[in-house]
Amino acid sequence: MTEDEFDAAAQDSYKAALADMFTGVTPDMITLSVASGSIVVTADIATTYSPTEAQTMVVSVLAAATPASLSTSLGVSVTAVEAPVVAVVAISSPPPSSPPPPPPEGSSILGIIIIVAIIIVLVLSVMMFLRRKSGAAKEKGIADTSITSATPVSNALHEEVEA
Repeated sequence: MTEDEFDAAAQDSYKAALADMFTGVTPDMITLSVASGSIVVTADIATTYSPTEAQTMVVSVLAAATPASLSTSLGVSVTAVEAPVVAVVAISSPPPSSPPPPPPEGSSILGIIIIVAIIIVLVLSVMMFLRRKSGAAKEKGIADTSITSATPVSNALHEEVEA
């Protein structure tokens, strides 16, 4: 097999077969490095195992494997297997993002002033609307329909019934 023949599809197949050999390993946890020559493939496997557990697992699988059995399992011709190297690589998370900058001084006072101004404009608008409405009603001769009599409604009804 040449390096050209060991294309992306062949590498995906290789990763899937390699992952099947190890408990808890999926193909997406494997990164392959391919070197030219008779094709030297180095597989880096990221796991959540401790270094001791990872080394025990890899060594136990590869110690029982022969180039012929690996050729069968991986679907490629394996001529030699090197001793595995287990390394601990710390993956650090990105630093936390900085908090947003504080608003400029005076912006909170400006915000309060704007809110108060909006409320005042709304109140004045409602008052003008009500004045225009009552003024239009007076111009049309519509009487004020509010009750100004001191006579209770129940007495007025009672007097009408008696009459």
